[in-house]
Amino acid sequence: MTYVKHGYRKAGMTDPLYDRWRGIKNRCFNVKVKDYPNYGGRGIKMYPIWVHDFSAFKKYVETLPDFNLSLKIDRIENSGNYEPGNIRMTTDAVNSTNKRNNILINFRGEAGVRGRLFKKYGFDWRSTAVFNQLKKGLSLSEILEVYVRSEELGYIYKPGDFFQKRIDFIAGEVHDYQG
Repeated sequence: MTYVKHGYRKAGMTDPLYDRWRGIKNRCFNVKVKDYPNYGGRGIKMYPIWVHDFSAFKKYVETLPDFNLSLKIDRIENSGNYEPGNIRMTTDAVNSTNKRNNILINFRGEAGVRGRLFKKYGFDWRSTAVFNQLKKGLSLSEILEVYVRSEELGYIYKPGDFFQKRIDFIAGEVHDYQG
């Protein structure tokens, strides 16, 4: 059996945190890794002590409030480094919301990722109707409000209905939509 000097990786047995530590190092420092442009290529680094000392990394991570090996290691501030005070243990769902390309919206006091909020209320944010309304200057929150409010008021969608019919329905200008 071959042992590495820290003893956390040996044939057939690897500490689960070791693989995560190695993954972070690769994303931050190895230009040949697919994800390097999104991490090291953007200037994201790993805490210098952790780079060369897996034991120090492991000791810190195990002190995190939500430490659980079933969770992911996530940077709290997405543009910040992997360092003390900027990492946490999170679920896949939370981790996937902490991305640069997410569009956050506030709807009825609830802040969330665009796709999740639309899905929660049963609508597809990728629809042509949504894109057309965005082109007309409505915000995602306004568009979602029209969808949700019209449903709350009893609007029954019919194939071919346009977004404007929902607006008219909310305004009380259309009375023949009750199913």
